[in-house]
Amino acid sequence: MIARVLFKRDHPGPAFAISAVSALALAAIAVDDFTNAHVIPVPPGTGAYTLVTILFLILALAPWVTPARRARPARVTTEEGTVRIDQKVIRASEVTAFSVARGLRGLSIAIQRNKEVVFVEVDRDEDAVRIARALGRDASKPDAVAPEGSSRPLALIQANATFLLLVLAPLYWVSAMGEGNYKSTAGIGALVAAFSAMAIFLVRRLVTSCDMKAFRFGAWARHAALHWANVAPALAPRETGTPLKRGEEPVSAWLERLDALPVNEGAYRALPRDVLLDVLASDEASPDERMGAARVLRRRYGAPASIVRVVADPEVRIRVEAAADGDVVEAEEKIERLGPLFRAR
Repeated sequence: MIARVLFKRDHPGPAFAISAVSALALAAIAVDDFTNAHVIPVPPGTGAYTLVTILFLILALAPWVTPARRARPARVTTEEGTVRIDQKVIRASEVTAFSVARGLRGLSIAIQRNKEVVFVEVDRDEDAVRIARALGRDASKPDAVAPEGSSRPLALIQANATFLLLVLAPLYWVSAMGEGNYKSTAGIGALVAAFSAMAIFLVRRLVTSCDMKAFRFGAWARHAALHWANVAPALAPRETGTPLKRGEEPVSAWLERLDALPVNEGAYRALPRDVLLDVLASDEASPDERMGAARVLRRRYGAPASIVRVVADPEVRIRVEAAADGDVVEAEEKIERLGPLFRAR
């Protein structure tokens, strides 16, 4: 099954590491200064005061620099009672909530196990139905899924600490340079705010909120918004007699079947060239039907590579190009690397 998955909201590790190193450096400088130990070989002066100011600013801003994660391509397979995402196995007995939501293009599937939520992106109703069926769930009856996010009250406290640091750090530096006599007050205030910011950053990673309305940015937020406002989609795998459609076949089996289709127009199940061209050019045809048409035209009828230009949608066209050329293994790899056609909004 062609899918992308999203297991986590963001990447807090680098920001936390930078904050921790800055806090330790700041603590060492503060202890050395208060005890007059003079262990740190940085004499008071412009360099030392600038370094302290920079550390204050890092601790103010680092907690907010946690890049949002992107969904990654994954191989998803299903069997009764089990869904396997690469090496991760999800058993039906472990699932506490399940929801399918339709995006602007494609579907978002949310699978919750206690507090852990996995979002799966697919582009075909058939794939959503397969996953729901494997987990013993009814895709037309979504549960209330609660993905973890940042706590709003703690985020507000973090914002206040950041604001204080952004105000006090420049005041400390200006005073240390001889402009004013509030160096100690600004420095102590900034020190308290800096360590508070570090502590709140840690607590925010431990104390989370399941209020999906609080999410704002990134792929996680877009998936969460879909499921928060979810109206159960009417999943309707298209019933069609065309041999171009993939259905529930693996990609490799579908490609092999396409390559074996007869081209003799009098043969059973043969598809005339003009019919294939009509399917390829039709925006009403599903992407896999258009991909199948392009492959038969290229591989069986010897049509030129330029035939894909009739596909106006660039996201569909790149998948049509991937399916049209190469042997089964090469085409399968390209199709799976591209992932599903999904757009939340």
